[in-house]
Amino acid sequence: MSGTIREDELLAELERLTRKGDPGRTSIEIGRALGKTAARVRVLLQRVREMGRLSRGERVIERIDGRPSRIPVYTILRAATVKSKGRKR
Repeated sequence: MSGTIREDELLAELERLTRKGDPGRTSIEIGRALGKTAARVRVLLQRVREMGRLSRGERVIERIDGRPSRIPVYTILRAATVKSKGRKR
């Protein structure tokens, strides 16, 4: 076995990392926790967004020059909390 992690396993780990009440994590923070690059995490986040399970927020940090800067943070919604967009029958 090559030791690769399946995408569904990564999704479960992303969901675990961003539990309810968590203010969210940046793509770099998620990447560090998963052992993946920020670029790979952004690809995963795009897929999660397409599934309707991505919530995006912002965090204000202080830049090196002392100015505030807004950065995106993400949380993954549990499958049970996502409302279906299908038509009623």
